[in-house]
Amino acid sequence: MSDAIEPRPLGSDQAFWWLLDQNHPVHVVMVAEVAGPTTIRDWQRALQAVQRRHPNLCGRIVADNHGGLWFRHVADAPITLRVAEGDPSTWDSELQRELATRLDMHQGPLARAALIHRSDRSTFILSIHHAVADAKSILFAIRDVLLVLAGQSVERLAPVASLTSQLFKDGGARGLDAAPEHAPPPSGMKPDIFRSFAGETPEIVRLTLGPSVTAELRNRARAERTTVHCALIIAATMAARQISPELRNAPITIISPSDMRPLLGAGEEVAPLAGGAALTMQPRQYPDDFWQAARAVREDLVPPRTIEQLAQAFSSTERLMATRPRLQQLIDLFASRGGQKISINNLGAAPFKAEFGALALKALWGPALLVGYEGERLISAATVDGSLNLLHVSYTPIPSILELTQQHLIAACAAAPS
Repeated sequence: MSDAIEPRPLGSDQAFWWLLDQNHPVHVVMVAEVAGPTTIRDWQRALQAVQRRHPNLCGRIVADNHGGLWFRHVADAPITLRVAEGDPSTWDSELQRELATRLDMHQGPLARAALIHRSDRSTFILSIHHAVADAKSILFAIRDVLLVLAGQSVERLAPVASLTSQLFKDGGARGLDAAPEHAPPPSGMKPDIFRSFAGETPEIVRLTLGPSVTAELRNRARAERTTVHCALIIAATMAARQISPELRNAPITIISPSDMRPLLGAGEEVAPLAGGAALTMQPRQYPDDFWQAARAVREDLVPPRTIEQLAQAFSSTERLMATRPRLQQLIDLFASRGGQKISINNLGAAPFKAEFGALALKALWGPALLVGYEGERLISAATVDGSLNLLHVSYTPIPSILELTQQHLIAACAAAPS
């Protein structure tokens, strides 16, 4: 593949995240705990090799004279690797720092990394802007770094268009005409209030379900004809209502991102290719029985399953960004969706083995991402080496939500079959 990469226009999804970043940083961060011998120079070389592999890690976003947005390749702009002091197992403050530090949108690349290093154990933190990557992208990029550290080579990949660029490559006709406008918020629901970012640091809480509990949960969910993700949604919602008076009797909208690569026929490139679904859960809407409720959520929370459904889901974004809205217009639209929300982002089990030669991926955490509205709450989940790692990120976290979520999951696994 030639080193020359032609500029390419941003898709509407990329333009959306670029514009929203002007109010609050919207980069995605993941944390990898790695056991085995390495040097700092090893990590630098591996990061350089992975940057060469993925074109979206080698550029910046620029506006032309007509207001159009373009991704332009930037040569000789390596991803910065910040080396932090400390114990690799106590990385919470470093993740907080990464979330609270903007990526420079005027310079390339739109990524950076941090490393807490010891000779036999390291924690690697990778941040990439949401305009050029999703969580699955970062998972693949971390895997690629570990492959290079283990002495393997990684081939260069061709540039990949964003999700909406692929969906609406014929001018946006498919799915646009039939798409409904945004529904008005329910009566009495207050709009979201967006914070203007001033360097605030979000809170980080984490918890690991060990291999035996994780395996029991996976097997029980399968036997109950549902998924770990749906069980996690029920357990987290139950916990949130028990802990928070604000949430106890309120509708809670669950935001559930999902990987659209299989639907698009995409591979393992670093690119923004995520979609998802949302489900508003009313108090006492679902059965009291845990597994009956988890089955009901599986029926109700359905991501796009066809290209046409995916185009429908993104058509309003395509229409909106075609008008080249101002930042305040975007914030006003986002805020109008109002109501209590919890984003539950489950990457599932890592689609690769945890061993990389003399190295082992011991834990994976994230994705971590906040978009800036008041009361925002994220619970992310990632499974590696048999353990399910839960991360709660928020400016106003729900106290003990992960511990109570774990208790509900363990109790559900111990309960008699429903």
